Amino acid sequence: MVYGRAHDPVSVSMGTTQKGSTPYIDPENPATDDAAVDFFIFPMSIYNDGSNNVMAQYGMIINSKGVNIKDPAKPIKKAGAGTTHMAALSYQLDGLGEDSDFLDGSTIFASAAMTMTDPDDGYKMLGSTDSETGYSFWAGFIFPDMFTDGGRIGLEYNWGSEYWTPMTWAEDTIIGSKIATRGSAYEAYWNIPIVGKNLTAQLRYTYLDYDYRANTTCYWDDPEDKNLDYSQDFRAYLRYRY
Repeated sequence: MVYGRAHDPVSVSMGTTQKGSTPYIDPENPATDDAAVDFFIFPMSIYNDGSNNVMAQYGMIINSKGVNIKDPAKPIKKAGAGTTHMAALSYQLDGLGEDSDFLDGSTIFASAAMTMTDPDDGYKMLGSTDSETGYSFWAGFIFPDMFTDGGRIGLEYNWGSEYWTPMTWAEDTIIGSKIATRGSAYEAYWNIPIVGKNLTAQLRYTYLDYDYRANTTCYWDDPEDKNLDYSQDFRAYLRYRY
């Protein structure tokens, strides 16, 4: 189990400006309607024989951030609005067969996930006062490039529904998180070992095709309020590890 907390009232003494201390939250200030966010994650390994790997995960976030609409004339964003439930089931196969080096060195994976928001009375999450469920699917194929020593090529696709919001939308590219996409995401990459594992390179292209609003906040934005049609990123890097 993993436990974490954010927006903790203990943080009120942290942060400084020219005017002095700047609290992250003020539990005594009803204008912010903020509250500590507690989350619990339960990662599970269901089966692993060294080749077949089945994994699952359940998580819950308490006081997820949404919108306080108790006074419709003065909605309060980023308020502690309700509870979020998350679950995922994943499968990975390392080695597709022993008939060739290509099959033996290949990996496929697939993952299905869901998130469910449950706003409290007087609050909205993802533009809704009702409980909403989002879904996501992610699959990939990684295989030897067959013309370098250890080089691998990967092809990945993932899709998210209107109310899909993962645990984090932390950016894995400069255009945002592909896993958090509400719509379709396509990615291709080539990992190239130049000198063993110490000096490596990568070429990577990512294309995000949005059906709904880009997933860049907690739960106070409405997915129907679309702000992007698509985004794309190309990356080339050289990395040295010592």
